[in-house]
Amino acid sequence: MNGVSLRSRLGAGVVVAGMLALAGCQTTGQTTANGGSTASSPPVATEQTAKVELPYTKTDVSYVGYDMDFMRNVYQGSWKKTSHTLTGTLYLPKIEGRHPVVVVQHGSGQPDHPNYQPWKDDLRDALLAKGIGSFFADSYSGRGISETTRNQGQLSRASRVVDALMALDALAKCPDVDPAKIGVTGFSFGGTVSNLTANEAFTSKVLPGGPRFAAHVPIYPGCGSKFENHVATGAPVLMLVGAADDYTDPAFCDINAEGMRNNGATVEIVKYDNARHGFISDRDVWWYEQAWQFNECPQQVIGDDGEERAGEYVSVGKSWTKFVGEMVKGCAKRGAHIGRNGHAATDGLTRTVEFFATHIGS
Repeated sequence: MNGVSLRSRLGAGVVVAGMLALAGCQTTGQTTANGGSTASSPPVATEQTAKVELPYTKTDVSYVGYDMDFMRNVYQGSWKKTSHTLTGTLYLPKIEGRHPVVVVQHGSGQPDHPNYQPWKDDLRDALLAKGIGSFFADSYSGRGISETTRNQGQLSRASRVVDALMALDALAKCPDVDPAKIGVTGFSFGGTVSNLTANEAFTSKVLPGGPRFAAHVPIYPGCGSKFENHVATGAPVLMLVGAADDYTDPAFCDINAEGMRNNGATVEIVKYDNARHGFISDRDVWWYEQAWQFNECPQQVIGDDGEERAGEYVSVGKSWTKFVGEMVKGCAKRGAHIGRNGHAATDGLTRTVEFFATHIGS
């Protein structure tokens, strides 16, 4: 159903009333009110369910993003040469105390893409109903980037992963956030980020002695990259993938999960039959001919030195742009199917919320 949010399909179980945060992180300066529903609300045919007000605070939180080519820059100590001020939006239940929070990482498209906003709104509201806040990160606006779908050379994978860890660090310092109960999710490239941040070896280089994500939910992530030697942080991982995804091959996620499990991680994969990339979208499945997909390229392996190797393609001595450009010329292809799958979107929302309620809930 194009342009219709989960909220409309499930019935209004909660109403979230926006209010400004007056303490801690920088305020947004505006107030909003949005109708929402819990993930478990049953369909309502003729009558709406009773509404319960859930006031929340909405706050802008700034953090630092760094531009680098590969994770090697972190290992070599050269990752902080170019920085940007990034800003995300934090929603918290308006109740006393410190709150669990889920960091939401956007994909390669624009962070506020209208096709994905209804699902993100539903996620925010369903988490609030569980007493969990959400933080919608933005790696692009502070860098003057609108999207990277058509040119993945604009911003490296390493930069996106570090962005997420810097957001984690900033949130952990907010007085109304519980630093031990911060989870991360994301879709597409954001799913890649929420998966790779489960590696302790790299995370410890960025945040030595700092906070760690307590739970990870990658949603149709790009699993074409993995750590050669995974070191588990101890946080559980739930991957939600489309079995019919021809943009980011789910077979790579099976390989990733196996390697992570073999090194002590708890990883579950849920595959949705007939679901394409972007199954949480509000747009019906369509063919996006300008998207670059790398399914026929060798899986990119991130070594202990932070360099990436994908068969004949090696990052040593190269920039991220040159490395991606070589793969584009050699093994990448244009075009992929992207769009909604109703069952995957609804079930994925439910599983995501319940996973975080179990692992970081109050």
